[in-house]
Amino acid sequence: MSNPRFPVLLATADPSLAFLVQEALEQCPGLDLPLTQVDSLEPAVQGAAGNAYGLVIVEHALLDGGSVTALARLRAAAPGAPLVVAGGDEEPPLEQWVRDDGHVEHLTTDELDARGMARIVRGTARAAADAVTRRLYESTLNDARQRYRSLLSHSTTPTWELDLSGVARFLEARRREGLTDLRAWFEEYPAAVALCADEVQQVAVNDAALAFYGGASTSELAQACGIWAGFGNRDAFTEAVARFAAGDGTFELETEQRTVAGETRPVRLRITTPAGYNGSLARVFVAVEDRRPGLRAEERVREAEARVAEALAEAAEAEAQRRRTEEELHALQLRHHEASQETEQLRAQLAEIEQGLEESARRIEEMEQRCAEESRRATLAAQDREFAEERLEVATKRVTELTAAYQALVRSIPIPVIACDASGTVTAWNAAAERLFGWCAKEAIGSFNPLFADGERDAYRRELRDRIESGATREIEAAGRLTRAGARIDLRLSCVPLVGSAGEALGEVASVLAARPARAVVEALV
Repeated sequence: MSNPRFPVLLATADPSLAFLVQEALEQCPGLDLPLTQVDSLEPAVQGAAGNAYGLVIVEHALLDGGSVTALARLRAAAPGAPLVVAGGDEEPPLEQWVRDDGHVEHLTTDELDARGMARIVRGTARAAADAVTRRLYESTLNDARQRYRSLLSHSTTPTWELDLSGVARFLEARRREGLTDLRAWFEEYPAAVALCADEVQQVAVNDAALAFYGGASTSELAQACGIWAGFGNRDAFTEAVARFAAGDGTFELETEQRTVAGETRPVRLRITTPAGYNGSLARVFVAVEDRRPGLRAEERVREAEARVAEALAEAAEAEAQRRRTEEELHALQLRHHEASQETEQLRAQLAEIEQGLEESARRIEEMEQRCAEESRRATLAAQDREFAEERLEVATKRVTELTAAYQALVRSIPIPVIACDASGTVTAWNAAAERLFGWCAKEAIGSFNPLFADGERDAYRRELRDRIESGATREIEAAGRLTRAGARIDLRLSCVPLVGSAGEALGEVASVLAARPARAVVEALV
C-alpha cells in the first residue's frame, strides 16, 4: 500500500529556510511529501490556486509588512490547505488572525528549527488525512442515504421508517426493574402500552404507503394512524415490542390495519432492524404487505380445487355409468344368447311333449293309483300326529309339574337363593332372599339382578357368562352388594351353572352361604 501523498508548497527566498523545511520533511516517514518551492508571494498565490496542496509554508519576510492582507489572499487561493508562517517576531494583528482562522500556525524565529517544522508537517498531515477520511466517510454516508431515500421513495412496497430509540430506553428501564414477562405486564397495565407507543417517532413514509392508506400527506397519515404508526393497532404494537424485548430484530406479524377512509385491510408486517441498530432501535423499517390479493388468490385456488374435485367426481361417476352401461349391454347380450338357446330347447321340449302326451295318459292312470295309495298313507300320518300331540301334552304337563316343584323347592330352601338367566335377569327369588335383601319376588323376578348398581352391570354380565361357560360349581366372594335399604353387605355365594340338554348356557343358581356387613361400613363404625 502506497504512503499518503501530501504535496507541500514553500514560499521563501531564504536557502537556510528551504534546507530546514527539506530536513523536516525527511523526518516524517510514512508520508509522501513532494516539495514545490517559489521565491515570492505572487507565484505562491497562483500555485496554491491551481494545485491541491496539503500544506503551504510562507516565509514571514515575504509578507512585506502586510501579513494579514497577504495571508488573506493566500487563504482565498487555497481555502482548504493549512498555512504555516515561518520566522519573524510575534505580531499582534497576525497572532489574532491566526487564532481567528484556526488553520494557520505561526512559528516565530526562536521556535524555527527542524523539530518544530517536522511537528507542524506531521500534525498537518494527520489532520489532512483525518479530514480526507472524514470527507470520504461523509460522502459515502450521504451517497448511501441518498440511495436509501431513493429506494424507499420509489419502492412499490408501503414502508415506514421509525425511530424506536425511546421504546428501547423504555424496555431497558423495565429490564433494570427486573421485568421478564413483558406481555403479562402489558396485560396487567394496559395504559403502559400507550405510554410506550408515545415514544415512537415517524421518520419517513414512502409514496406507496400514502397510496395504500389513502393519505394525501405524511402528516394526514400520521394523524390517521395515531400513536400506533406503522403497526396499525394496539395488539400488533404490543407483540412487536415483546419481540424486540426478546432480542428479535427481524420478524413478521399478521394483523389488520385501517386506511384513512376507515377501510379495514388484512396485512403482513415485515419488521426489520438494520445492522448496528438492534440495541438502540433508532432505525426500524416496517414494510406492509397487502394480504387482500393473496387471500383472494387463496380463495380462487380453493374454488378451483373444489371445481376440480367436482369435475373429478363427475368424471368418476361418468366412468362408473359407462362401466354399468357396458355391463348391462353384456348382460343383455348374454340374455339374448340364453333366450335363443331356450327357444331351441323349447322347440325340442315341445316335440318331446307331443311325443309324451300318450305316455302322460298312461301315467295318469298310474298316478290315480298312486293317489289312492297316498290317501291311505295320509290317513295313517294323521293318526300318528294325534298320537304325537298327546305325547307333547303329557310332556308339557310334566315340565309344568317339574317347574312348580323347582319353584317350591327354591322357596322352601331356608337360605337365600337367586336364579338368573345368562343375561343377568332374575328368574327365581325365594323368601330368604326377600328377607336378606329387601326386594320381594314380584319386584326382583323379570328385572336385572338388583344387587348390582348400573355401573356394575357390564362387569357382572361378563363374570356370570364366564362362570356359566366353565360349567363348574364355584364359591365366590361378592363384596359390598346393595340391599333395598341402601346398605352394603359382603356375601359368600355358591354358584351352580344351568346348562340345557344341548349344552347351551341357560343361567345360574346362586345360594348365599354367608352374609355380613361390608368391611368398609364396619371400619367406619369402629
